[in-house]
Amino acid sequence: MRIAVVGGGPAGLYFGTLMRKLLPDTSVDVYEQNAAQSTFGFGVGLQSGSWSYFKADNPALLEDILKASHMIRGHQIVHKGETVTLDYTQDDAGIERLALLHVLQTHAAQAGVELKFCERITDARQFEAYDLIVGADGVNSVVRNSFEKEFGTTRRELTAKMAWYGTTKAFNSGRISFRKTPYGWFWCVGYAHSPTKSTFLAECDDEAYRASGLADMSQEEQIAFAERIFAEDLDGASILYNNSIWRALPVIRVKHWNVGKYALVGDALHSPHPSIGSGTRLAMDDASALARAVAAQPDDIAAALTAYRAAREPSKSKLVGAMEASMEWYETIADKLDDMDAEELTFCYLARTGRISLDRLREMAPGFMATHGNSDAAKRWLG
Repeated sequence: MRIAVVGGGPAGLYFGTLMRKLLPDTSVDVYEQNAAQSTFGFGVGLQSGSWSYFKADNPALLEDILKASHMIRGHQIVHKGETVTLDYTQDDAGIERLALLHVLQTHAAQAGVELKFCERITDARQFEAYDLIVGADGVNSVVRNSFEKEFGTTRRELTAKMAWYGTTKAFNSGRISFRKTPYGWFWCVGYAHSPTKSTFLAECDDEAYRASGLADMSQEEQIAFAERIFAEDLDGASILYNNSIWRALPVIRVKHWNVGKYALVGDALHSPHPSIGSGTRLAMDDASALARAVAAQPDDIAAALTAYRAAREPSKSKLVGAMEASMEWYETIADKLDDMDAEELTFCYLARTGRISLDRLREMAPGFMATHGNSDAAKRWLG
């Protein structure tokens, strides 16, 4: 069997590696438009809850990922001059995106995957000679766009505006900070992916974006503006730029997970939102489910792709639902911030996906709950 994978990000590389492990006689070619050591973005967050999934598929790969990672513990919510600390008992991991790709590329090559870099694809039909074509090519998926009508693609844009920056400050606890300005509320999210650097997301609602004039600023002016607003959070550190455009994120969904032998995984299947920190996990879990389904029925791709969706959709739909609830929370939170103190905002934030309870929080963050667990805010949002 010959498989073409379009997209050499985490989902595509993980699928190829696992496919070769499960079916060593399978030929897997991964086509990536960028060079091997080229990427956009800064760091990737890997929550500790996702590690068991990687360990079941490939413990050696998980070990190498964690070796290249920087451990993060806890979370801070900053609002109106107050800081509320969530003292989570388990570490999460942050890893530089290039470091993650290097680990995945190494394991893919060792497994016998053919990695083809600097291959810009404009039409997925060029892979028609392959037995299976996997679209692991992200939000702007060529595979999905080549059959947009057949996949039943829908798309819309959020209204909030976001820029994906980095910074020279290491946030060894995750941090979300809300700052009021003359133009409205802005907020940032920071988490370390190395001992000296962090991913740093800056966001605001559309009203604040327009009032601030960000759309008319140069790149340098936008960075200077963000450094001023978040000066207390950055503590003198610089903001780093890598294709960090202020924009509204798209929400792209499909009715069908495959069109014939063309199948989607990861961001090509469900566009992500960074607010639940599970985009990479979702993508790699898709890849794992697809590889296992194909390995179970290699002589019947149609049946394998039906089994892939049947096996994966129940668990993924819960996380996608949580992601969509979270993105909607960020769409409207600016209207509520004036009326909340830091404690209430923290519980409102924790409740945004509907997936957490007071009992679970007591296990996850005992110190936080000892201080805040009996508050009116806790009862209002999670009681």
